[in-house]
Amino acid sequence: MQDKKLKMLEEDSGKKKVEKKQEEEKNNRKKTERRQKEDRKKEKPCSNIV
Repeated sequence: MQDKKLKMLEEDSGKKKVEKKQEEEKNNRKKTERRQKEDRKKEKPCSNIV
């Protein structure tokens, strides 16, 4: 019984680590996209005003 519980906990924590990593990658992607958009705005501020 105890072994099964331990195995389940290990699998669960492994899944959570993977999910956390995916979440971090998603957040990093959003940050870089936002930064790129801001950089583009700085490059051509005139093109936005039409």
